Amino acid sequence: MSMNLPIARALLAAALAASMGCGPNDAPTEPDAPAGPSARAQDPTADSAGRLQVVDPENPRRPFFVDFGEVTWGEVIDWETRLTNVGPEPVALFSAQPACGCTRLMRFTVLSSDGEKVASAQSVSSQRPLDVPPGGTLVMRQQLVTDKAFPNENKLALIRLLTTSADEPIHTLEVRFIPMRRFYHDQNGLQARAVPVSHGGEAKLKLLTRSAGERMRILRIADTPAGFTARVEQLSQSGQPYWLVYLTVPPLAPFGVQRGSLEFVTTDDDGEGEDGRYRVPYVVQVVPDVSATPSVASFGLVQEGAPAQATSELRALVPGARLGVRSATVEGPDGVRFEASYEPERPDDAGRSARWSVTLSAPDGLPVGKATGVLRLELDEPFGGGKGEGGNVLELRIRGQVQPR
Repeated sequence: MSMNLPIARALLAAALAASMGCGPNDAPTEPDAPAGPSARAQDPTADSAGRLQVVDPENPRRPFFVDFGEVTWGEVIDWETRLTNVGPEPVALFSAQPACGCTRLMRFTVLSSDGEKVASAQSVSSQRPLDVPPGGTLVMRQQLVTDKAFPNENKLALIRLLTTSADEPIHTLEVRFIPMRRFYHDQNGLQARAVPVSHGGEAKLKLLTRSAGERMRILRIADTPAGFTARVEQLSQSGQPYWLVYLTVPPLAPFGVQRGSLEFVTTDDDGEGEDGRYRVPYVVQVVPDVSATPSVASFGLVQEGAPAQATSELRALVPGARLGVRSATVEGPDGVRFEASYEPERPDDAGRSARWSVTLSAPDGLPVGKATGVLRLELDEPFGGGKGEGGNVLELRIRGQVQPR
């Protein structure tokens, strides 16, 4: 038994909408100008005598395919796709979604047959379709974000369009590229996590050529992020060079997380000149000299009247440092009795240790609702980033949710 065309298109439209959940442009935004959709364009299951064709396709036998070939991993490429309505009736565009984060849809513009702008929008939806008049052109501005793909691997990114085009309701744009990374290294780049503020720290990364026999070389660091120092050292193993890169975080750097990239001057692929550039991402996180993991004393989800317990670990981040805990006080909801205990791990003769386990409990249970408060741990000496008058207090937020029986 055959299925009529409107029902088939409705099922196809529903399946497409359910399958498209990735990419940065899922949420619809207001168009800059009204698209003026025709009555036929109000329904994505409607038939239309309109017909979309790609303008000047790279391959006429495969008009919806674009091949960028080898590109530099980390580069962002902007390009346009133009589709002209060669049919006698308008064509409505109801949905345009990338299948992965490698592609971004930046803007849709509709031009009349005379080249005048008719409408413009950042996204489209069944509530706000774009109507392409007969002889008009749909211009799609897109971006290729190459570092969202695995380096040195062939990638085919897809963008799906739901339309009322007579040829087919769904058009699939195919974008092929190979994001080449001129050197091989850990994809996360330079990582300096949990750097103690008073002491500073250093991130280290090994860079290699893509394969043995490659002639490309790293010559020097072109640009060092403000506030840091960096150096690169060339070594060799079995006649093949490799490079060690160091990013140094000085003492008293600002608290928090900083992200960026370190740029290098390189040769070309044949090992000539010094016009090549290569970037390596970095992440720096500066924290107090004493950290708590987790940084929140969380009870999670507990039942009313049931005992609750949260644990955390104190750690002295400065190499060789030890600490002592004098006392623990809790500021919590009225009528709730918290108990706090702490134990050193392998303490020295003075009872000090580089690590302490901390336990917070509410043996009488917690009332229904959110459990909040602050656990204050007083240490035996001040430390970088410490709170209180003496700079020796570490605070942990208390968090939990109590549900009724």
